[in-house]
Amino acid sequence: MKKKISILLAVALCVVLMCCGCANDKANGEKEPVENNKEATADKTGMSRINIFETGVLELTTQDVDNKGTTVAAYAVKDYVDKAFANAPADPVVLVASDGYSASTKADEFMKHFITMEGESAPLFVGPELSGELKVKYLQYIKTANESICFVADSLKVSDIFSTLGMVEADNYKFVASDGFSVEVAAADIAECTLNKKDKSVNAAIPALTGGDLREVLYIEAIK
Repeated sequence: MKKKISILLAVALCVVLMCCGCANDKANGEKEPVENNKEATADKTGMSRINIFETGVLELTTQDVDNKGTTVAAYAVKDYVDKAFANAPADPVVLVASDGYSASTKADEFMKHFITMEGESAPLFVGPELSGELKVKYLQYIKTANESICFVADSLKVSDIFSTLGMVEADNYKFVASDGFSVEVAAADIAECTLNKKDKSVNAAIPALTGGDLREVLYIEAIK
């Protein structure tokens, strides 16, 4: 009798353990889809503001920076960001050259370095402790979160800039000059707008604007 009772108790214990295992598997199975769903529905907003580098540095002072044994005059990234950006840069910061080459770094590292407009490879990201892969020649864009930097060597179509940077869709966009004057442009008219290098600054050719180009464009932003 005792032997039968022991066997029954052992069987019962096995059943209980199996049930607990199934319950745990079910619980784990329910958690995974919930977590994946959060990732799938994460809000991914696009670019909402494009800062024009050449205009933004007009009143900034350069510093002497070593670049492969040669001293160049360069603008501190921190000085430019403090003046031109609406928000602090966030990881990752992506540097894009005019030929499509790109490299990325963290925001805190980005803020320690410089940008020079001197030399055949300019605009160029430089710094005394800069790794080789980040010495991106002929910079065209620097992207970070919802805000970016655009370099205009000659002339760029605004629609191409928007496409490359993933500018958010909006009914209107605001072009803001260094003196605070601004012009709103309908989305349908963006294809007719261009940014043109003029002396050391950048102007915007906007068909709807009477009296000539918008001078010294500081940034373009989506109107939400």
